[in-house]
Amino acid sequence: MAYVPGFSRDVFISYPMEALRWTKQFDKDLREELAQALSGKGLDTYFAGREFHLGQPSDEMLNEARKSALFLVILTPACFAEDESRFVAQEVKAFRESGSIANRVFPILLKPVSGRELSRLIPLENPLAFWNKLEFYYEEDGVPLTLQPHSEPPGEPSGAYNRKVEKVAWHLKNRLEEIARDRRDIANKKGPFAGITVVLAPKGLDPNIENEWHEIRKLLLNDGTTVLPDESSAGDQAEFEAAVRSAKVFVQVFTLDDMDRAKSQLNTVKAQGSVSILQWRKKNPKFDSAMLASLDQDDREFCEGAQTGLLEDFKVMIREKLEQIKNPGPKPPIRDKPLLYITVDHSDLPLVHKLLPAAVKMADVDVMTNEESRRAVEFEDALKESANQPTGLPLSSAAKEKYRSGALLRSRRGSHLWVTGDTLARGHRGDLRGVAR
Repeated sequence: MAYVPGFSRDVFISYPMEALRWTKQFDKDLREELAQALSGKGLDTYFAGREFHLGQPSDEMLNEARKSALFLVILTPACFAEDESRFVAQEVKAFRESGSIANRVFPILLKPVSGRELSRLIPLENPLAFWNKLEFYYEEDGVPLTLQPHSEPPGEPSGAYNRKVEKVAWHLKNRLEEIARDRRDIANKKGPFAGITVVLAPKGLDPNIENEWHEIRKLLLNDGTTVLPDESSAGDQAEFEAAVRSAKVFVQVFTLDDMDRAKSQLNTVKAQGSVSILQWRKKNPKFDSAMLASLDQDDREFCEGAQTGLLEDFKVMIREKLEQIKNPGPKPPIRDKPLLYITVDHSDLPLVHKLLPAAVKMADVDVMTNEESRRAVEFEDALKESANQPTGLPLSSAAKEKYRSGALLRSRRGSHLWVTGDTLARGHRGDLRGVAR
């Protein structure tokens, strides 16, 4: 059983083929040291028996990476060769799905590796988010030699290898305790919106969105909401669908670089159930307009449907939605008749004055006045229903986008009619009778 709640493994150990023998010994020694450091509890590490002839990691290996609290990577120059770097890249990609990898990646260097090479192999938004690298090598006559259990670097006290293993064990122990403590604190905290379940869409692989995603997750957890899916199961589609069915709110942050994943998530949400949807897209400050213009209409409409302002404003929007769910306020009175909403340009007012008596007579509706307190809210709700589920006359995209210059009629049968000033001017008032019938 893992030391950190919510994870199946404490440490995932990644290594190159040439370091297989060394890593087996290191894994054994590390477990022994951690058993002492953690008062006999030991550590649940994942040391994969790699099948390098397959050319890629196994599904089991990638799944274990997704469910691990820490990622310990053994590095040699061979790791940066094309075939080997592909192995590590896929493991890191899977590990990233468990949450932010900042301060959760621990490099062990068996040979000299530059910081630039390391950042290229394991990209982070903040390169300083790696722990201090531990070097298991020494130089002799200008040649780097890997530190072995029985090798003794010249000029150093005996037991250099064992001391290094103890340091690794100590760092791992402290970091695991920090993660476990943070998770317990969050679980025990009661915020203002306790009892509300929120689905935070699993983030994509673009590191440019990582900080914002975790800010939103922290906000939701601190406010007491239940955030699904759990980070350790973020890549599980079945769990994502189950989470959506139990949630009140769906929150999504994305970039243009990860739009396909974001669209797929939104389609799943719409198919699984009815939840409030809040989206925020991080804009590219240099090329956003050009990139949007290059998209097809469907992709562009998807992107433009998300908020793109300050992240802090999006946080306020999330809290307002949670407050609305927690305290929905009094329900509007039940009306005997559906409502007719009309908004027009000033020049079309004479046409509206002619339409109203006919609407009341033929369609058997109430006319909403400016004095009604819930006028704006009911109009917005009816508009959303009409735009998303039209059961009467079809609504064009242009009509939906320009609803402020038109009118919406809700008939007794739940059908909808979009009436614009042009429609009235052309004398299509007969459509009104059709909907009413």
